[in-house]
Parts: sequence; C-alpha cells; structure tokens
Amino acid sequence: MIAVKKKEAYDEESIKENIERMTGIPKMFISVIKGRPFIDKAGLLYAAFKTKGINTIESECITSMYNTDNRDYSRFKAVIKTTNGETFTSYGDASKKNTHPELWGHLDHLAETRAITRALRLLTGCGFYTPEEISENETAEDTEDTEDTEENTSEES
Repeated sequence: MIAVKKKEAYDEESIKENIERMTGIPKMFISVIKGRPFIDKAGLLYAAFKTKGINTIESECITSMYNTDNRDYSRFKAVIKTTNGETFTSYGDASKKNTHPELWGHLDHLAETRAITRALRLLTGCGFYTPEEISENETAEDTEDTEDTEENTSEES
C-alpha cells in the first residue's frame, strides 16, 4: 500500500490532488483524517464502475449478537460480481471494541459497509482505507490492515 506520511509541507488539498493523480478517483471522494488519506465508498464505487463494471453487490449477515454480556458484535460477508464474471468476496465486522460509541447502535450497518468497501478495494486494487474502517480513537499510525481472508475468483456467467 502506498502511504502518504504527514509532513508539514503537505496540506490537505495537495494530499487529495496526489491521491487523485495516483488512483484516478476524483478528490471529492477523498478525505484526509489526521494527515492520512481515505477513499470513501462512493469513490470506490466510482473506480469499480470505471474499471470493470459491477453486475451485483450482495451482502449476508454472518453473525449479529446484541446484549450478550456487553459483547455486541456484527459480521457481514460481501460478494461483488463484475460485468465480466469476476467475483470479489470480503468480510467486515463491527463491535464496541472497533467502533466509536456514537455508532454502537448501528453495528450491523457498519459491518456491512466495511465488508462491501473491502470487496470494492479488492476489485479496484485501491489500497487506501475508507473512513468506516477506523475508529475515532485510532491514530493514523495505529491503523493496521486487519482484514480477514478475502477471495478473488473469476467465474464465467
């Protein structure tokens, strides 16, 4: 993954312009949080439609546990099929440990969004995280790639 380290010489606008040049994703889909660039879901969708086209996006709830000894947890699987028959699969989870308290009531939605954006990242080859993949308490240095096993298989329709 290409990382843009925070330096005093880089302002938010120049970071967005550099990412736009590298990825082809318009800077309106790029945000900078704590000096680190992120591509939002709409930007990944833009890149996916531009590069391969999307036939379907499907998601499935794998686990959803609430009020179980204060261990609220949700896990989703996302499968994206392109117009040329390729399939991209990924997983996303959300819990009180990896989510800001303001979002604790929306763990299913956040887990689904994380699964879809991770599958979109596989499809597009974009190595930048989406803002939904970090919690507010994390710093840019603390964020690690903790994704589950992901698949990219080609299938003929």
